[in-house]
Amino acid sequence: MENKISEKLSIVMNHPTPFKKVWWGIQNRVKTKINRILGRLWCFRTSISIDEAVKKITGHTIEEPFDETFAEYINAAKRRSGNVHRKSGSVNKDILYTLSEHIQATRVIETGVAFGSSSLVFLASLHKRPGSLLLSTDIPLSGERSEAFGKAVPEELHDYWQVLVEDEGDKVALPKALQILPEIDLCHYDSDKTPEGRWFAYPLLWEALRPGGIFISDDVNDNLAFAQFAKSVNREPIVAPRGAQYVGILLK
Repeated sequence: MENKISEKLSIVMNHPTPFKKVWWGIQNRVKTKINRILGRLWCFRTSISIDEAVKKITGHTIEEPFDETFAEYINAAKRRSGNVHRKSGSVNKDILYTLSEHIQATRVIETGVAFGSSSLVFLASLHKRPGSLLLSTDIPLSGERSEAFGKAVPEELHDYWQVLVEDEGDKVALPKALQILPEIDLCHYDSDKTPEGRWFAYPLLWEALRPGGIFISDDVNDNLAFAQFAKSVNREPIVAPRGAQYVGILLK
């Protein structure tokens, strides 16, 4: 009886029918949940506070919150987008701005734009230094997200900003970005959060990063890709909470 059931199950699972697709879907969902649990546990054990992370890198803590220093930019961005910006992912503006200022970055690549919160932060730093450029990559967005795309960035900062939008995302956009900026001071990864997506982009960004540069990745609690990558390049990971998520930082 048991052998007959196993035989029938094998026939079903190896037949190109919806049953096989459903089974694959179940397997992927379970795998994703397990990865998230493992990633969150690692971040919980590894993380330090935001102030500790910044002090460890720069030698001092955050002096003034970005939203207070650049309140005019923030308020103008909200007016341009209405309430759509609230549906965009959040970023830790204080960390991004402080680290960009710390190394006086002039060449930055970020993956993932959405409302443009992180873009605004980097440009608020980069525009102080002539010849600076922020290269941002993303996929085409639709609906309200498309209407709010990049709205956080005011027109006066656009001269320091270039955006590459590709249907295939990082696989096409990132190599193009690295042709324009083959060496970078800082990178911020906030696009494809799957292990496969991270393992495609992380090595490319790391190779382009100059010695002394800073590698930043958002949502590193989604899986163990960031932890494994840090180990592969023999760098101590610096992990800090960002709301319910975690941001990961590597120094090259």
